[in-house]
This record gives sequence, C-alpha cells and structure tokens, in this order.
Amino acid sequence: MLGDSVTFGHGVANHATFVRRLERLLQQDHPKLEIINGGSPGWSSRQQLIFYRDFGRRLDPDVVLVAFVLNDFTEMHRGTAEIRARQSGQLAKGITWLAERSSLISAMKLVYGSVVDPHNREISAITDLAYRSESPEVQHAMDVTVGELRELLEMARSDGARFGLVVFPFRFQFRSEGLDAPQRRLERFAWRTKSRFSTRSRCS
Repeated sequence: MLGDSVTFGHGVANHATFVRRLERLLQQDHPKLEIINGGSPGWSSRQQLIFYRDFGRRLDPDVVLVAFVLNDFTEMHRGTAEIRARQSGQLAKGITWLAERSSLISAMKLVYGSVVDPHNREISAITDLAYRSESPEVQHAMDVTVGELRELLEMARSDGARFGLVVFPFRFQFRSEGLDAPQRRLERFAWRTKSRFSTRSRCS
C-alpha cells in the first residue's frame, strides 16, 4: 500500500490505521495475508514511484495499491511550480543552489509551516485544485501525477502484481456538484487502463 500521511496513519495508533484495519478484515478469509504500509507523510506519486522502484518491488508483492488523496496533487503542483520558477530565472541562483544541495530550505519551510497555520494554507491549496481544475497549472500537476501512476502500473504489471487505485475525497467536495474533477481524471485513467489490471494475482 503506497500513499501519503493518510496511508501512513499520521496522528493515530498503528493498529487503528485503515491499512491495519483492512489487513485484519482480509485475514478473516486469508490468514497469511500481509499488507506492507509504504505510506509516508508528504509523499506524492513521485516519492511513491521511487519507493516502489528502489525497494517495494523487492518484496515481490501480489498486489500494489496506491491510496490517493487530493493533497497529493498539491505536493506535485508545488514541486512543478518551483521547477518552472527556477527555469524562468525567478529565483536567484544562490537560493536554487541551497534548495537543491542543502537541508536548510526544508528546515525553514517546516518552521514557517508550524507558525503560519499550515492546515489553512494546505486546505486553501486543495480547494484551488477543485475549483480551478481547468487551470494550466493544475492540469500540468495532474498530467505529471497520472504519468507517474502509469509508470507504477507498468512496473507492478512487469513484476506480475495486480495494481489498484484507492481514491479518497475531501469533505468539502460533497458540498456541491462538479468539485470532484481531479478524482474524475483518475477515474478516466483507471478505465483506460482497466485491461492492464487483469494480471493474475498470486494470492491463494
């Protein structure tokens, strides 16, 4: 199971995470089944892809599940925006050097986030994704994310594993119609690649 802080279970005991609850539920029919929790706070599809490529596939999984939360798009959105800013010369070379080669910028971001209400800033970015889903910036972040999910799918398939996508909504998306465009994009990706999910599982 790959994902971000929701999959990791940030703020809850290990036994209470949805991954462990799912494992206990499935073990009723498959006592030997085991789910490896590969989620980590702050991860997007980029880190999930790297983790599976460099470590997860060594575990020879039967099924690879990606748990997707809308803020995964915001993580990708921020990353691509920073890259475009550097490429267009909007950031000084000294700051670019620090950001790429030092942990100083990351530490400063953590301190800043703890002071300037990180929850509200994060929610604002997530609502932007829902309300401005057709903007070029959001579309670019979605394109990158879907491309990396496709690469994960191909890797899992080549390893003989089945691949699945678990998509979580945010509460505000239920308030009115049409706020689920990002998840609909993932749904279209899933339907287009449905035949690729048919790889035979080795689960007994």
